[in-house]
Amino acid sequence: VTPSPLPTPRMDPWSLTFTDAALEESYTAEAFRAASVSFVALCVFVIMLDTMAAVVYPDLAVTLAFLNFTIGLWLAGRLWLDRTDDLQRARHLFGCLFNGVLVTAWVAVLPWVHCHHLDPIPAGAVAVGALLHGLCPIYLRHNALPTAHRFACIAITMVGWAAVPTFSVLGRPAELFCLCSALLLGEMLGYLIEWRVRSTHLESAMPANLCMALSATAPALATARRMNSWSLTFTDAALEESYTAEAFRAASGSFVFFCGVVLVLDAMAAVVYPDLGAAIAFGILAVGVWLAGRLWVDRMDDQQRARHLFGLVLNGVLVAAWVAVLTWLQSHPLELSPAGAVAVVALLIGFFPIYLRYSALPAAHRLAFIFIAMVGWAAFPTFSVLGRPAEPFCLCSALLAGELVGHSLESQWRASFLGPRKAHGVTPSPLPTPRMDPWSLTFTDAALEESYTAEAFRAASVSFVALCVFVIMLDTMAAVVYPDLAVTLAFLNFTIGLWLAGRLWLDRTDDLQRARHLFGCLFNGVLVTAWVAVLPWVHCHHLDPIPAGAVAVGALLHGLCPIYLRHNALPTAHRFACIAITMVGWAAVPTFSVLGRPAELFCLCSALLLGEMLGYLIEWRVRSTHLESAMPANLCMALSATAPALATARRMNSWSLTFTDAALEESYTAEAFRAASGSFVFFCGVVLVLDAMAAVVYPDLGAAIAFGILAVGVWLAGRLWVDRMDDQQRARHLFGLVLNGVLVAAWVAVLTWLQSHPLELSPAGAVAVVALLIGFFPIYLRYSALPAAHRLAFIFIAMVGWAAFPTFSVLGRPAEPFCLCSALLAGELVGHSLESQWRASFLGPRKAHGVTPSPLP
Repeated sequence: VTPSPLPTPRMDPWSLTFTDAALEESYTAEAFRAASVSFVALCVFVIMLDTMAAVVYPDLAVTLAFLNFTIGLWLAGRLWLDRTDDLQRARHLFGCLFNGVLVTAWVAVLPWVHCHHLDPIPAGAVAVGALLHGLCPIYLRHNALPTAHRFACIAITMVGWAAVPTFSVLGRPAELFCLCSALLLGEMLGYLIEWRVRSTHLESAMPANLCMALSATAPALATARRMNSWSLTFTDAALEESYTAEAFRAASGSFVFFCGVVLVLDAMAAVVYPDLGAAIAFGILAVGVWLAGRLWVDRMDDQQRARHLFGLVLNGVLVAAWVAVLTWLQSHPLELSPAGAVAVVALLIGFFPIYLRYSALPAAHRLAFIFIAMVGWAAFPTFSVLGRPAEPFCLCSALLAGELVGHSLESQWRASFLGPRKAHGVTPSPLPTPRMDPWSLTFTDAALEESYTAEAFRAASVSFVALCVFVIMLDTMAAVVYPDLAVTLAFLNFTIGLWLAGRLWLDRTDDLQRARHLFGCLFNGVLVTAWVAVLPWVHCHHLDPIPAGAVAVGALLHGLCPIYLRHNALPTAHRFACIAITMVGWAAVPTFSVLGRPAELFCLCSALLLGEMLGYLIEWRVRSTHLESAMPANLCMALSATAPALATARRMNSWSLTFTDAALEESYTAEAFRAASGSFVFFCGVVLVLDAMAAVVYPDLGAAIAFGILAVGVWLAGRLWVDRMDDQQRARHLFGLVLNGVLVAAWVAVLTWLQSHPLELSPAGAVAVVALLIGFFPIYLRYSALPAAHRLAFIFIAMVGWAAFPTFSVLGRPAEPFCLCSALLAGELVGHSLESQWRASFLGPRKAHGVTPSPLP
């Protein structure tokens, strides 16, 4: 099969407009119309947030009133333009209206702000504002706003903030730097997202022969696709009933699992906060009644009636629980918790509206649930240092945000339900539960289950080896940072080494089902042995308490373990045994951090349980996709002639990810390298702007930043030079040489300059930001199909450079190079997984239909 990887000839790499004018007009009109509901929902959500914020910060009430008035005008204009038949004219009119109102708002606000001295707001408020600003360019692209209007909006906003006096504890120029950087980064991220969406739009067209064969079903599809844009209900009553019944039935397993995890967390919370035992008992009782109610309605044949009954149970129990808890709290005042407690609660309750949409609960019951919860939290007494009205503001905002996100997700779920497979005569099922057990997620078809688990176990080999090597390197670096833990970390590395050796040995076995079970036995046997060896040593050697952040990192890693074991298709019994052994092991370990008991145990065990829950949802998604990936029998027969060619083309080295077919490898790398040009140029432009702003914020680093600007400029010139070459294979290698040569020169210049210019220590957050940024480099190098030798050389040079870099934060050495080198290694690991997906997409099944494949979406 001759691949032609990227559909770039039909899309401009800079503006992302389609070269086909009719296609561009069709796409932008459809995108503009589709974005209407989300725009209205977003405006209403922001108006509610601003109203609540005016209560929290009364000094900002007038400014927020201006903002709400502006949003109201945008909202009215959008609703007015939605009545227009000419959507192209509507797009341009909306762009003019948007920017005109924005300019008027700035003109009105600036004089008032300059005349009224405002108390500085905290730095966190600036961070929230930066996050919201970063979302604006993304949404404007999603809304298909003309490019000129979008750039005008960004420019107006940046000029407006430049004219605003200092308004936070950060001061100038940090405030301006944060907000303007967020706008530029949002524009960059929006570019990548829009590129993905437009590429998918190009690839979604089926070949003409299939369209002709399916023309008879077009009217039925056109009828079925009618969906109310607000309530998201299908206009076809039978289709709506089918979707809601299947979605409600399929959500049973995840609800029961979720309730089980909440019960365990509540039990642990009762140990950590014994004063709240009675209130937590009310919560446990409520969850127990919900669980019993769900199991009861699952036995009904009429799932429509079951949905409504469960909604009544859910809300009735919720009201009773709130009444009981609030009554008890009247006579039992709470001790104030840190602000982080509010963030955790807000995160958890934000998932409820999403789940209620996922389970197809009737809209009336869902909205009643949200209303009851908001009233309950509004009446809840102060429980954190934030106080009122900040607490109910955060929690009610989380519920509203969950409802907004749930609306977008449900739109996608319903659209998938109406996917193109209906055109092939396949009966759609939003959730493939009839062929999959909702508890264990095993397929009822034994052959299918055996095939899936064997394939998943084999495919997980490379990622397991990479993960083990990565963790061993992290442990080795951690042993340098925390020398008291060197022996414990040596035990851990030895354990991982045994797992790694066992996995490599079992990969040579032809019987993968036997290999899965043997690996499960080996995994748990080694784990038990490691705990038996470590516990006596730990009890005999008193260790200095590690900081709370280290416990958080450990909890994060523990939460990933159940997810990976599911990804690895480890038998359920072995996975549960691993979780149980780990929990028992931590229960037997003496206090090892500043958190003390039982907080340490609570964090680690909760992470394991939450990881198991998240793994359940991820595996359910993967298995559902596996079920839906099978094509109808008639298409499979029609495509049987191409099967040998596809089987040959699918050969790919699992380590280097190169195709064994040299022509296919050359085609993929050339097209991927060419396609990555636009994003690289855009990335360099953003980095240059950020560097220029950083030079204003940190003038003492002007010379070092100038070296960085010069290096990026040379990279940019080199990329533009090689893009003019016809031989893209030669261009890839030349660009790799330019990239690494300039990187070496830049490190030499910067390190030499820093020898005579010591740095002031930055906060620890600076290390985190730098680590996040440099972690993207290996991913991009894989995305652009840079030769492996050049990519690895780039990573090595960067690690050496950071190892030689002088201390620049309060973390000091060796923590700084440890964090930064770990970020580079983690980026390489993530890049390996992503490149595997990109290459698999390049070889996707659509090639069999004669559709031009694209290696990068």
